[in-house]
Amino acid sequence: MPRSPQFTVQIPSRKKEPPRLHEASTAPVPQEIPVAPPPKPAPKITGALTIAVDVSDVSIEMLVVGSEYTTCQYGRKALSPGTIVHGEIKSVGGFREALQSLLHEVVSGATDVRVVMSIPNDQIFTHHVTLPPGTKRKDRDAVVRHKLSDQLLFPIQDVYIDYLLRGEGDTSHAFCAVALKKVVDTYVGIFESIGLHMVLLDIEAAAVGRAVLPLPDNEQAAVVLLDIGSNKTELSMFEHDQLQFSVSLSVGGDHLTHVLAGAKGISEQEAEQLKCSAGLHMKEADSNLIIEALEPIVSEIPKSIEYYRQYSSTQVSHIILVGGSSLLSGLRDYIASRTGLETSIADALTHVSAHSCTDQPALMYATLIGLALRAEHEGEPGINLAQDVGEAKSPGFVKECSSTVLRFLYTPRVGIAIIFVLTLSLIFMAVRIFL
Repeated sequence: MPRSPQFTVQIPSRKKEPPRLHEASTAPVPQEIPVAPPPKPAPKITGALTIAVDVSDVSIEMLVVGSEYTTCQYGRKALSPGTIVHGEIKSVGGFREALQSLLHEVVSGATDVRVVMSIPNDQIFTHHVTLPPGTKRKDRDAVVRHKLSDQLLFPIQDVYIDYLLRGEGDTSHAFCAVALKKVVDTYVGIFESIGLHMVLLDIEAAAVGRAVLPLPDNEQAAVVLLDIGSNKTELSMFEHDQLQFSVSLSVGGDHLTHVLAGAKGISEQEAEQLKCSAGLHMKEADSNLIIEALEPIVSEIPKSIEYYRQYSSTQVSHIILVGGSSLLSGLRDYIASRTGLETSIADALTHVSAHSCTDQPALMYATLIGLALRAEHEGEPGINLAQDVGEAKSPGFVKECSSTVLRFLYTPRVGIAIIFVLTLSLIFMAVRIFL
């Protein structure tokens, strides 16, 4: 396991006033929470813990935050291919094993563990629902569900829904997040099965935005958040620091590496080293390969801005790059020249501070930082798809176990043995009755 980043995080307290999501702190006295790599074996920590968890198709990442001034732990565990596909757990046993292993490496001995997690964007559906003028508070849920039922491709009873109210009067609307119950219940069931209590399920893009927004002197403008990960890219539009919509693209840093390796006839490892060291400043032919591979990402930016302008007059002023691949040398300048918009690399420590060096840029785990901020300020408005889950039975886990049992029962030799035993039992009972 690669060495975990070391840094000291300060999560400031907020003033006692109506909270705003993504609001920067003005409190004079911060609360210090040191973050360090997990020693081996993992430390015994007693008392309550909050664990921020970020799940993707390739890995699980975890940031464990203890109660006051407790040393925190960060860890990452790679997943076997096919364990999670497009955000949906396909191998319950594989995911559970990886989760338990990561938890053991990061921390052990806690008696009260709460989980705040982001649902992968592939499994979150967001919608804007306009509320009729004069809609009463007691009628909002029914109105939202009724309007969503006409937009969703699956039955309304098969999904969990949460929403945030935005606007006033005739412009009042609900920003809704929807996730399939079978997907959410599987996640929650697995966490509960190893003693972790899921208290919050957030939108991944919203967590990232919470970590890096607002930009200084730019709170009233709209910004594009471009999160370029290893196997996918998330393009999210924010207005007044509030998530409007997200677009998932199946292109990430690994794709760039694969294209470069194939064209130059070198190994993936060599291509990765070349990409990271030279970026877009390679020889023109090699640089053009990267630029061509980036085209699906770059071309989506003006399309999303045009879609956004159909329902908002707020000017899009900025593009913010997040994710490990956003550090590609020359990428920021290239995107700025293609779009004509000011482009910058995110600062994931906008609302926290680091006092010692880390061996990885904080923006590589901006989602975890955003989730930690959400956990620290529970009273703030935000999406939580876990609030209606209750006691999940993990349908996926039950299904996998049931399938194993059925395959065992349908084995010919086992079937014959069962019939033989039942026949002997019936004969024995008949003999006892007649004797």
